[in-house]
Amino acid sequence: APLLRSKQGFLDLLVERVHDTSAFTRARVLQTWSSLAEKKALPLSHWTVVADLGIGRLGDKTASVRKAAMNLLATMLGFNPFASQLPSAAFVQSLREYEVKLKTMEDTKNSGDEATAEDDDANPPSPSQAPVDEEEDTQPSQCPLTQHTIGDEAERDEDEAGDEAGDKTAAAAAPPLPELDGGVEAVRTMVAALKTALGFSVQMGGTVGVLCGLLASATPSDAIEATGLLVRMRQFGVDSAEEG
Repeated sequence: APLLRSKQGFLDLLVERVHDTSAFTRARVLQTWSSLAEKKALPLSHWTVVADLGIGRLGDKTASVRKAAMNLLATMLGFNPFASQLPSAAFVQSLREYEVKLKTMEDTKNSGDEATAEDDDANPPSPSQAPVDEEEDTQPSQCPLTQHTIGDEAERDEDEAGDEAGDKTAAAAAPPLPELDGGVEAVRTMVAALKTALGFSVQMGGTVGVLCGLLASATPSDAIEATGLLVRMRQFGVDSAEEG
């Protein structure tokens, strides 16, 4: 827990320092984000946040900060954990399919839990029908399995067999889905990742106009870095990159 808090505090500090009054600090913080992305140490939960910070610094008044911002976006493209191609349409379709799949799996799991609870209420464990003789308890050598004990075990076996048969019937009636043991969590994680990927793709597509404006900048580094970033965006199939 202390390590997690210190890590979160460090990330929060980097987010805050992007808006520092010192241009040197702003540029160095953007370079630090680039290093984290390159080393795959940038948490997925911060991916769109950092991309937004970089896009915001494209309009910085200092050329070195603008250059660091474009380098950050280029690095995030090159080391993105999502796909080699980033058209938003592909993520929209995949996200829609996984959301439907997640809803189906959650409904199936909830239905199974309700059916199990109803079976437990309908088949409570049978109470003991005869007390055990205290004298027999004190004499283990004279206490073989009685007919009552055998009958209880047989009833329990029948109840368990009936529950298993009911579960198999419910499973056969449900549509074929992946195993629910960890399956729901895996699909939920995939949905979250696809939402992040879609957000990042849309963010990058929205920077094309800004980069085109930097091509006409009087600062040589602006035009050079903007050209390189536009070329990389086109390689990754970012929306509107061909217009640049």
